[in-house]
Amino acid sequence: MRRQTAIDMGDSRSAVVRELRVRDMRRILERAQDLQNLAEVPITELLSTHLPELLGLAADSLTLPPETSIDDLSVSEIVAIKDAWWALHADFFAPVVALVKARLATTLDAPLTAPASPASRPGM
Repeated sequence: MRRQTAIDMGDSRSAVVRELRVRDMRRILERAQDLQNLAEVPITELLSTHLPELLGLAADSLTLPPETSIDDLSVSEIVAIKDAWWALHADFFAPVVALVKARLATTLDAPLTAPASPASRPGM
């Protein structure tokens, strides 16, 4: 049985967030593997290339009120959906997020300057 959470959107409307299935998680992890150089990809390319696919994954795990699309949602509604989604999936994705953050920190902490020339080293 998939766990689910209903989000009250006011005006007698609600959205339902359902737990992802193993096949969904595998697809997410496969896509993450393909995006190892994510920091180098322009945000517009990320949105146009990968957002539709991610929304496709969400289509089966997110039910919006009748005649409502993602474009109709307010920022606060999206935040509520995100919080509900994370509550359902944190056990699986928290270690993955921690690993990605650690790798990004290592990459971003790498020196951006060239090594010192021999003339500037002591004793040379």
